[in-house]
Amino acid sequence: MKKFLLFNMIIITLIFSLFSITSYAEANKYENIKIGLHYGSSAKSSANLMCYSGFELGYENENGDFKLISALAETQITISVSTEGYLQVNNIFVNADFPNICIRPGYGTLQLDGKDFRGSMIFIKDKSNLITVINKVNLEEYLYSVLGREMSPSWPIEALKAQAICARTFSINNWNKYASYGFNLDNTQNSQVYSGISSEGARTVQAVEETRGQLVMYDGKPAQTFYFSSCGGKTANVKYVWGSEFPYLVSVDDPYENPKEASYSDWTVEYSADEIKALLTKRNINIGNVTNVEIVSEDNGTVYDIKIIGESGEHRIKNDNIRAFFNLKSQHFTLSAPQSELIYPSVTIIGGNGISTLSLNNLSVYNTSVVSALSVLSAKGVATIEASMPNTSDKFIFSGHGWGHRIGMCQWGAKGMADQGFKANDILTHYFPGTSIGSSYLE
Repeated sequence: MKKFLLFNMIIITLIFSLFSITSYAEANKYENIKIGLHYGSSAKSSANLMCYSGFELGYENENGDFKLISALAETQITISVSTEGYLQVNNIFVNADFPNICIRPGYGTLQLDGKDFRGSMIFIKDKSNLITVINKVNLEEYLYSVLGREMSPSWPIEALKAQAICARTFSINNWNKYASYGFNLDNTQNSQVYSGISSEGARTVQAVEETRGQLVMYDGKPAQTFYFSSCGGKTANVKYVWGSEFPYLVSVDDPYENPKEASYSDWTVEYSADEIKALLTKRNINIGNVTNVEIVSEDNGTVYDIKIIGESGEHRIKNDNIRAFFNLKSQHFTLSAPQSELIYPSVTIIGGNGISTLSLNNLSVYNTSVVSALSVLSAKGVATIEASMPNTSDKFIFSGHGWGHRIGMCQWGAKGMADQGFKANDILTHYFPGTSIGSSYLE
């Protein structure tokens, strides 16, 4: 068994083994959460830690308990993989039997590659001999940071409290999302954005502490609490976005979002027929030249079925795939097809002053559904005049509202409700109808 090559290792280990570590023990399954900072394609070849109080070095067993191996007096250390394939700290090799390296601060916080984090850091070697880096932190302290990234800390405290309850409930409902990597959630928008202490603030801490343990509940269980930026006046039914069904994830009107301040409350995206054909070709779909795009079905403003018509076929797109295909801000939009302007050169008419020939260059008819010829009764009888058809717009225009999937809580709407005096519970039960707020997640 390879040992750590540390000065006075045995003496220091004996001393620290006498100290209680119960402050790190989990009182329940949800007390501490593991956040993947680097994994998969973002896994690291090495990681640098700094702590002015030194480090406690050990590993985490299968029960999640910290097992102390030694104390390190160094204030800076590097974790990497040795040429033999072992995790190592500086030049100290870790026994291959240890499943990971877990490092805690002597006291205070840890700094990983220049960023400060609460809790401990866990390092796991993956199959590519790269390092998965995990921050294990108290769930409530994790939310201090999430709140500062997912909602502006300057917003009303009741909106922040609603966000805290949403984020806490989301965390528990997605506890096993990244179990195959050895952690609970990652630090990106795939889970909830998290960046450690840098995004904490007095008001994010206040909002978390004033709602400590509270969850959005439905039928005695934590609800699925999704949230997003802007809804443009209506939220979406989850059925028409992700295909699932929850009685509290339905479309609700949102008169509270202020379109003058909300991000992308209104937006426009334009595509030519050739550009849409290119999007299809990129996905190996061939229906010839695109002749039209039609909305097939929508629910309370949410478009969930669209048809692209080509010269040799058609292609249907449904639910959230619509937003992804056209790179739209949301599924809440109307669609205008390219329009042609019919121009008639001249017409001979019988007027009060006799027979006259009038130029009709300034007379036009819009809408591609009208006929392309004009029949008139002139001094010479009935005549048919063909019209020229120059395009006034060669684009398919998506005129939309809102930003995000629009399922659950609208953050700009929550701000608007808080501005009008609504409490966090009012906000949440508006966006998640039929739910209630539970008092604690502790088992």
